[in-house]
Amino acid sequence: MRTTAGRSLLAALAAVLFIPAVQAPAQVPPDAVAVVGTQPLTRATFDHWFRVAAISLHSFRPKLRVPHRYGACPPHRHACRVTQRALRDETMQFLINALWIEGEAAPRGIHPTDAEVEKQFERTRRESFPRRKDFRKFLRQSGMTLADLHYRIRLQLLSDGLRRQAMASAAPVTDDEVAAYFAAHHKRFDEPERRDVRIVFTRTRRQALRALKLLRGGISWRRVVRLLSIDFATRSNGGWRRRIMSGTMGAAFDRALFRAPLHRPRGPVKNPFGPSSGYVVFEVGRIRPARHATLPQAAPAIRKLVASQHRAAALDDFVTDFQQRWRLATVCRSGFITLDCGNAKP
Repeated sequence: MRTTAGRSLLAALAAVLFIPAVQAPAQVPPDAVAVVGTQPLTRATFDHWFRVAAISLHSFRPKLRVPHRYGACPPHRHACRVTQRALRDETMQFLINALWIEGEAAPRGIHPTDAEVEKQFERTRRESFPRRKDFRKFLRQSGMTLADLHYRIRLQLLSDGLRRQAMASAAPVTDDEVAAYFAAHHKRFDEPERRDVRIVFTRTRRQALRALKLLRGGISWRRVVRLLSIDFATRSNGGWRRRIMSGTMGAAFDRALFRAPLHRPRGPVKNPFGPSSGYVVFEVGRIRPARHATLPQAAPAIRKLVASQHRAAALDDFVTDFQQRWRLATVCRSGFITLDCGNAKP
């Protein structure tokens, strides 16, 4: 299934879009730490986002003092250098992947407008910081600017567009796939017997016996539940618990429930619901027989499930191809090489 979806994705892209192969750069310019295709990643850009990462780390670990400029650790502070290298890798990964996403989205016609970016930014800000003063505090503490946040939102929209485009090219679900899935998993679509039950929850066996006596004496379930039940969830609906399946309760109650006839009070039985102790008296109000699903009945659910698998496989194949192509087009300066660089050692 995955191979078919992957071939379909690549065929669809070849038919609809002309996306040139990304050329690997010859060398890294003096003022850059990497080049992705023809786009340099400047040292100034790296320094800015490294500072943001260092400030963010300090907000979580106030006692950890790390210089906000890469390479500024004193020679004797090994822990500082180790932490800075981790922040360097994190910063390089973010910036390189950002250039990959921008480079991939442009020839595919994915161009979020400024209005779309602003709309998503406002939605995210309201969800994260309902009060504006909290947002201003976040800006001060994070080291980021409004332009930085808009840039992150734009990358999110580009990434979402690539994801949607990849999943939209997934192979359609065939009738043969639906039939094969049903043949292999038909038991998943069967419905076991379920029972609707009225229950009185009591703390003691003596109270349960009293409830049983009242019910057998003709007192209504609604009155008995209101008088004796300690379960607030069922006191307002006459004691009903519906669609109980075998095997979902304690063994003693399960045996009693699924052997009980309709409309006859039974009990007391130890309370099978949750950790609380006590006893229950119950009465089966309705038996919903087990049903074996047919292929036509299960087909809509199967089609949705297989379609989601196709989309996931198409997305997975796209991501693998995307990473391989852009990694080959990425060259990093010595001292800034990470696993996303094409000149990284295997």
